[in-house]
Amino acid sequence: MMRDLVGTKEDRITVPDDKIEGKVVTKQVLILLEPLPDGAEPRKDEGDKPLFNPFWTAPSPLENSYNMEYMQAVIDRLKNNDSVDCSDDKLWAQVKQYFRTLVGKYKIQISEEHKKKQDAHNNSSKRAQRKQTKLRHRMQVLSTFAEHHNIQRSHLQQFVVYDAMSSEDEGPGVVSQDAWNKKANIRKDTDKAFETLPLGFRATWVTRLYYALDKLAAPNHNTPCFHGFKENMQMRAPKKELPQSMLDDKWVARPGTGKVKFNKDPEGFEVGDLQIDDDELWPQDLEYLQELEAAYEANKE
Repeated sequence: MMRDLVGTKEDRITVPDDKIEGKVVTKQVLILLEPLPDGAEPRKDEGDKPLFNPFWTAPSPLENSYNMEYMQAVIDRLKNNDSVDCSDDKLWAQVKQYFRTLVGKYKIQISEEHKKKQDAHNNSSKRAQRKQTKLRHRMQVLSTFAEHHNIQRSHLQQFVVYDAMSSEDEGPGVVSQDAWNKKANIRKDTDKAFETLPLGFRATWVTRLYYALDKLAAPNHNTPCFHGFKENMQMRAPKKELPQSMLDDKWVARPGTGKVKFNKDPEGFEVGDLQIDDDELWPQDLEYLQELEAAYEANKE
């Protein structure tokens, strides 16, 4: 309804592919019209009803008188069509919220800076969703794993937490696009993959635990994942305090890390009590883990 009254629609446009340099992709986007110049004749639809060109970038777009007129027209049409069943206050709140969305879309449409911010926000949301999925899969098999290893589940669950889940990214990070595409096995425009970014703060025994849970869960990945480049390792601290043994000693001692806060390990649990055999991991995970363990031992010497 709000789109109808501005006389716009989703158009198919060609844009550069953000994964493969020199390539283009086609996608649908909402193209919002510019505000009318001063003195211009208002537009009308085929039924001779007024169309609006809102002032998207007005200092306070929700309070702009012309924009208020537009939103009132949306509400009137919704009521006349009997397409709503809620109070006026709730209806106004919903219309204003969607208008805010359109204002954001217009800013992205005219500003490369806003577009970059929105892309970063979208990518962050997608990464968070994938981390939540990863955590859920691992928690679903934690009881089976704990029983097999004769360790209390309540102890292990304190180590299987969202903040220690590695992110999965679709871009090259600091490495070249060609190097990323080669490792990701990207051969054509439609290929897609996720890079599992290493976490600098996470101890290798935690990584081994997570990989063992992954094999038990055996989640089906529609998109291939590969273990990330060391150059793309995430070195920032976790947002929440984690049990002390989860933190990598090298990372804690690293210059610039600063004072690290952590919690005590669960009483009655010792890392050495958890022995995970190599055959409990997928071969590709084991190979990558052994690289991490070898690097850790080398840095201790």
